[in-house]
Amino acid sequence: MSVSARNIVLCLCIFSAFASCRKQETVADLSFDATPVVSEHNRFALILDPYVSLRDAPGDKGITVAHARRGDVQEVKGVKILTVAGKPVHWLELDGGWIPASSVSLYSNRRKAQRISETLGN
Repeated sequence: MSVSARNIVLCLCIFSAFASCRKQETVADLSFDATPVVSEHNRFALILDPYVSLRDAPGDKGITVAHARRGDVQEVKGVKILTVAGKPVHWLELDGGWIPASSVSLYSNRRKAQRISETLGN
């Protein structure tokens, strides 16, 4: 191998070594539509908090557009996972807006969610 060919091979090796050492990107937010594949289970949300705001967008920056009360049952339309302070926070899109998943209990069908709602003593 000639000196110039060896230099080219050496340069390509060094370039490929530096090119592969870039910072790995991470996924910050994930969204899922309410398709049967994603939401075959847990499609109905039973509100657990006494009074909760439904927002126009997931996250704390969303504007309140509606309210729900303990015992209300709503269908889940979508799911979004946001990263807040390095931890995933699940938000659910319901009929009236977005709500944190920590404010609800999820059920596979409306009848089951309504039956549990009746035991909450509203």
